[in-house]
Order: sequence, then structure tokens, then C-alpha cells
Amino acid sequence: MTGPDAPFLRTLCSLRWLAVGGQAATILVATWVLGLPLPQLPLWAGVAVLALFNIYTQLRPDAADTAPLTAFGHILVDVIILTWMVGWSGGMANPFSSLFLILIALAAVKAGSNDRTAIRDALRDVASAPGEKVGPGDYAKAVELLKAGKDINYEGAAGSQDFDENGDVPGTIGMWSFEDGKIVDGGLIDLN
Repeated sequence: MTGPDAPFLRTLCSLRWLAVGGQAATILVATWVLGLPLPQLPLWAGVAVLALFNIYTQLRPDAADTAPLTAFGHILVDVIILTWMVGWSGGMANPFSSLFLILIALAAVKAGSNDRTAIRDALRDVASAPGEKVGPGDYAKAVELLKAGKDINYEGAAGSQDFDENGDVPGTIGMWSFEDGKIVDGGLIDLN
């Protein structure tokens, strides 16, 4: 890939390989180790589609086209597959569903409106200090606090949801690989 967005797209492809590995490992652990009755065919299909999309994006002949629309397409595929995986693994009962909904719902309660600008502006208020810390399992408590005019600090299932000045949620991710049939810890990547 070449062009102004190429570094971003290469990073997305690398992160997507981590997602493919993480999703595959999660399916294996959930079904074999934990014995959860998950529908494996649709879940493995989601992993396969994501892997095939990643292979396609890395090998396609017109890889010089890295317009912003291409980056949008990459992210759209990632969101669609994540939605597919969450839907087939329990829907709203799946802990990962909180990645989609809880923070936005709390911002809507804080905004007191369904106006998207008001909700956007309230996201930082519900996701950052000061305020009482609440998590994915504390939705009713968080709504009660907001309706009482109190501040909350939502901490998601994966950690802090504090937005930086660009509207991103920085953090740290772990890098893992397989070497000679064994999982190798590649250390942490600080996204701050």
C-alpha cells in the first residue's frame, strides 16, 4: 500500500490480525475450556471473513488507492464483523455488547436529549473523572446518579474510557504470537 493513508491502513491490518487471533482464541476457550454452547459455524465464519478481508487488503493489485473512503471501508468491515460476533455469541447478554451501547446510553441520559450533538458533548462528562466510578454492570446505578445530578466516571470492561483531546480512548494492548505451537508474550504496546 502506498499513499497518504497507507501507514494507517497497515496499522489497521496488523491490529486486524490481532483481532483474528483473539477471536479464534476466545471461541476455542469459550467452547472447549468453558464448555459454553456457542454456535460455532457463524462465529468461525466471522473469523474467516475478517482473515480473508485482511489477506485481500494486503494483496490487492490496486493497493495504491488509500483514500479516506478506503480507510472508512476498513473500519466499517471491522465494525460489521464485531457486531456479527457479538450477535452470535449472546447479543446484549455478551459482555462485549457494552462496547456499543452503554457509554452512549449514559451520555444520552446525561444530555437529557436524543440530540446527537448533545450526546456527543456529554460523552466526556460520563467517561472521565471527576465522578463516582461505575462499570458495565452498574448501568442502573449510573442512571440513578445522573438523574440525581451527580457526576459519573464510566470505566468499561476493558478499562478506562477517558477520551483524549482528539476524541480517542488511549490505552495499552498486549501483543501475542504463536511460535513453534506455543503462545509467546510480545509485550505491551502503549497507545498513549
